[in-house]
Amino acid sequence: MAKGELEKSPFQERRDLIIRSLNDIIILQAFTRRGLKQVYDLVNSRSRKNVHFSVITASGKTAQLTRTKQVAKELISKAKSQDIFAQSLIVTVALTEDYIQSVLREILLRHPQKLAINSAGKPFERNVSMEDVLEASSKREILSRIIDRVLIGLSYKSPADQFTYMEKVLSVRFDAETKEDYAEVKATRDIIVHNAGVVNDLYLEKAGTRARAASGDLIPLDGAYFSKAIQCMKKLINSLHRQVIKKYNRDAPRPHGKLESHCVGQR
Repeated sequence: MAKGELEKSPFQERRDLIIRSLNDIIILQAFTRRGLKQVYDLVNSRSRKNVHFSVITASGKTAQLTRTKQVAKELISKAKSQDIFAQSLIVTVALTEDYIQSVLREILLRHPQKLAINSAGKPFERNVSMEDVLEASSKREILSRIIDRVLIGLSYKSPADQFTYMEKVLSVRFDAETKEDYAEVKATRDIIVHNAGVVNDLYLEKAGTRARAASGDLIPLDGAYFSKAIQCMKKLINSLHRQVIKKYNRDAPRPHGKLESHCVGQR
């Protein structure tokens, strides 16, 4: 480390890595969309009526598929205008969840008494199985197993319950706008992954007042929405980072000195 350079905390290192990864996705997305435009122009300029593709089969062999020129153009147009944003949203939400869970894991390891708080933010008794005690080589390993289960369980909770848990366990606060916006972003991600982007009652419940479509509709997804979603995720990450640094940066860090990535369950 150069003279006069301040050593970054593990919270800062993890935050910087996630923000850089989010920005890398934006950059790669721009390259991909330019490439898709070039492919579209190439297909459109050809006189042939059909376009041929090589695909892998279930047996591992290569097969040839044929699509009409019009179908190929529609496929490329859809990828450029919507699919690339859908795939990018899935990855960026996963990165955001990874940061949140890495912070929770770090604080729970440093302050295991906080494990006595449930997802509703209420105190309760958390039991440890005899199997965990006998199989673990140290108290730290027992804690790690318990934390894994807590975070897995948390990933299945509603966005509102997840924020309640974070605020109670970490002693932080998020403004209502951030919580509502991120709940909608996660709800959009969920229906892309689990319902082919078609809005259902679960989306409407999770998104609340931020819902952007009616049940049965295809969720709108374009560059403008993705930009707002990225802004929301960065705002959440930075808000959490500032508050955690203020409250916990003077705590004795774990021996490794770095936050681990443990995004268990992404829903």
